[in-house]
Amino acid sequence: MKEHRANLVRVYIVAKNRKKAVRTLEDSRSKLRNDPDLIRVREEIGYRQAPSLSFLPRRNPINKFFSRYVTKLKVRGKIVLIVIASLLYIGIIAGVFKLIVK
Repeated sequence: MKEHRANLVRVYIVAKNRKKAVRTLEDSRSKLRNDPDLIRVREEIGYRQAPSLSFLPRRNPINKFFSRYVTKLKVRGKIVLIVIASLLYIGIIAGVFKLIVK
């Protein structure tokens, strides 16, 4: 039965249904904690890391930009990252607001 679950996750990945694959994998791992097949499948498909700036959506351009450089910026601390992102975000909003008001 546990092999079927691992194969089902692989089928979902091939079918480009990552959301369902992850949901199935998490459900299976909650029932079968230390199953080597499920652990292997989890390593195969990989998991996305959380967005660098959790207060912005994953697809936000600022979040995408900072996610690329987060390893370099983590050296200086995440506070610097959040401050810079907030300032950029406020600047973009202010720029859009100026365009709308004109």
